[in-house]
Amino acid sequence: MKVRTCRIVQIALVGLLCVCAARADMFYISQDGDNSDGRSWATAFSTFQAAIDSPSVESGDIIRVKKGVYTVTAPIVVHKAITFYGGYMGEGATRNPATMVTAVDGGGNVAHCLRITADATLDGVWVMQGRAFGSGSDNEGGAIVIENCGATIYGGIFQSNSAERRGGAIAARGADGARIENCTFVQNVAGSEAGAIYILDSAMTITDCSFTQNSTEYGTGTRGGAIFIEEASPTVSRCLFTGNLAGHGASICTSSADAYIFDCEFAGCDLDSVFGGGIYNYGSATTIDSCLFYSNQVRSNGGAIYDGAASSSTVVNCIVRNNYAGVNGGGIYIDEGGSTQVTNCTLYANGAGGLGGGVYNYEGQPVLTNCIVWENSAGGWSPGVGNSSDEGGNVLVANYSDIQGTEPYPGTSNIVVEPSFVNAAGDDLRLNPGSPCIDAGDNSAPGIVSQDFDGNPRIIDGDLDGTATVDLGVYEYQGSGIAGHIKWIEIFQIELYPDPGDEAPVYLFLMTVETEDVVEHVEFLTPGGFACTIPNDAYVPSGNTETYHYVSGSTHVWQYWGQFDNPADLANYGDGTYLVTAHFTNGSTQQTAVWYGVPDTYDPVPQPTQKPNVTSPPHGGATASPVTLQWDQNTDSNVNTIFLAVIDSDTSEKRVSENFGVTDTSSDAYNLDEGWYDVELAFGTFYGLSNADGIPFQYGKATSVRSQIEVLYTSVYRFWAPQKGRHFYTISAREKQKLIDQYAHVWTYEGPVFKACATPYYENLVPVYRFWSDSSSAHFYTIKESEKDKLIEQYAHVWTYEGVVMYAYPEGAQPAETRPVYRFWKASDNTHFYTMSESEKAKLMDQYAHIYSYEGIAFYCYE
Repeated sequence: MKVRTCRIVQIALVGLLCVCAARADMFYISQDGDNSDGRSWATAFSTFQAAIDSPSVESGDIIRVKKGVYTVTAPIVVHKAITFYGGYMGEGATRNPATMVTAVDGGGNVAHCLRITADATLDGVWVMQGRAFGSGSDNEGGAIVIENCGATIYGGIFQSNSAERRGGAIAARGADGARIENCTFVQNVAGSEAGAIYILDSAMTITDCSFTQNSTEYGTGTRGGAIFIEEASPTVSRCLFTGNLAGHGASICTSSADAYIFDCEFAGCDLDSVFGGGIYNYGSATTIDSCLFYSNQVRSNGGAIYDGAASSSTVVNCIVRNNYAGVNGGGIYIDEGGSTQVTNCTLYANGAGGLGGGVYNYEGQPVLTNCIVWENSAGGWSPGVGNSSDEGGNVLVANYSDIQGTEPYPGTSNIVVEPSFVNAAGDDLRLNPGSPCIDAGDNSAPGIVSQDFDGNPRIIDGDLDGTATVDLGVYEYQGSGIAGHIKWIEIFQIELYPDPGDEAPVYLFLMTVETEDVVEHVEFLTPGGFACTIPNDAYVPSGNTETYHYVSGSTHVWQYWGQFDNPADLANYGDGTYLVTAHFTNGSTQQTAVWYGVPDTYDPVPQPTQKPNVTSPPHGGATASPVTLQWDQNTDSNVNTIFLAVIDSDTSEKRVSENFGVTDTSSDAYNLDEGWYDVELAFGTFYGLSNADGIPFQYGKATSVRSQIEVLYTSVYRFWAPQKGRHFYTISAREKQKLIDQYAHVWTYEGPVFKACATPYYENLVPVYRFWSDSSSAHFYTIKESEKDKLIEQYAHVWTYEGVVMYAYPEGAQPAETRPVYRFWKASDNTHFYTMSESEKAKLMDQYAHIYSYEGIAFYCYE
């Protein structure tokens, strides 16, 4: 999903200035407070409602809320413009909503968890198990109702909320100016409309949110699995929709609305959806701009988009690929009376069981302009564009489009030629050089926008004929607008210490040029007049220099390396202007100039002189994953960037490539498999610019040191679910972080408990298999093949095999430095407990033998 933030940042800054200018007293909510005046954690209000109703709390005030689950038995009525910040520890100002979860829980027994009637802000508060039931508006908005105000909901997770009628999570009425940002909506349900959010008569915004497995449950007539918009004009931008379900509009349904939907992704709707796997418009004038629709499948019509009831929507700059409709319109379906405008869109590899694999028009008057409709399929006829009738004025009009078929589709300047995508099988629908779709469009197309799907300029002279003409499809070909089809240039001089103990460095010069495939070889001329050639050969050594040429995807990479023992040899590669010449396969050439010096000056790039020193792990040392690297403080004023790379010593694969600030002295924690790694740390003066031709380039000088480390093993983390009385173990850092970020209300992180191996790197390691049981809500771990096979063959109805999750040693083959991991069985709920701790083992055997049965050593790991 693309990110275009200029306008959003501007809005945020304006809002921040307004908040800063207003009066704001600070109050606190904590279930541990004494509920007196709310002005400290000790005297905090114990409930949201107590804080809101306090005469001391006024609009504009800020309330900090301690972590914990706040169960409500009646809706929290927010009638003041207060700002609530969840995620506090309850001591001082320490806040992290992702790990210190603040949640409002309706328990499935309250009609709405919150009812907001003022311009309040709810930031970092999760809402779950709200249930809207009853008569009138009480059956809308299971988690929150927003009425006649511009409330802001930020950074919340809405899960397992429901509404008997509409808005499983949120219902917004008259909510002009309301904002829902950076929120997650998971498995919310409504009876008939809006599994997650219902919007009526509201000019509001929904930004940077994700909607997963939200649904409506009362059959094929339901609308809006995630969002239902009725007689409203909201903006929905930069949102992700996956696995949602409704009869009409698996993700979004509009009715008599003029919504603006921008830069969103719609993927993999639930297979029980009927019409419109992404969006269903009913009598609406919706604008759908720069969105991606893929892998949606519906039982009837409109795999991605359904425009019904005389809608007049605009679909511009969108990718519609690999969607399917069981009947008609694998990509887009336009119903009777629809006047949909489809401009600069690419519809690829969609399918229909009936007619119109790409687009199907039933008695409407849609217009396609500057589009590519290719490689679609249909069980009947018309795999590209299908019409219910060829008579009268109810036929799809197409102009300046490439539409599959046996001959060009009737209209102005239509073609039927293979578009020449960069890598359609890999979902890269950009245009190759020489594509017939370059400069083949209409600059006055209805709804045309100034940027393509990548955010690049929309209309440029792609074929270099002197006239800038728009391309067909979502991507504007950029290559011919840049001198010599060059995409990227790098120039670096490095003083490298191959071993940390070296007293003198070697001196490197590096030139990298990335081009399209029309380039046959590259030359460059240094400021001192030294000419260098990078030929079209994989590898050419010559004295102290080497050249490389390889292909990465659709990009050709040309590299020149010079390595010298004497710094004077770098004189050939000095500061100043480098002339880079691309030699094309047709014999022609183009040249571009790159300035190698301090930007906007005639000064040379300063050479850093401080030798970096990696302090931890030490050179040649061993460590456990995740690995955090540390180094000495930079004190060189010439340095503006610190660069770190970690490279697999066996495969030369770069596992880490990251820049740091000049005052940083440590990295993030990196998850590395067992083995040897080369670490390169550079103190550098780096610049990134674009030259006069628009070619991006990066250059600089650095002093770099190489070190080497060995990763011996990886930490295994343990979690505890107090509500279920279960432990969970994982070696996966991603799994660990997901539980901490999204499920901290269920799983308590207990830290690393022992160390195993993520790969079978060492001799005698064997796989540790993991199973999951729905009936006991527990995992089971074993290295025994007999246990694994027995569960798979005889107890598959109880235990689901999840595969190999780590590697450990069996008893008798363990190295001397390993220790046993003990296994216990809890008969009362058929669960197992694993520990390396001798004290935990002894405590269970001495004090809890009536609960836990000792089963011996499960396997051996590292402490």
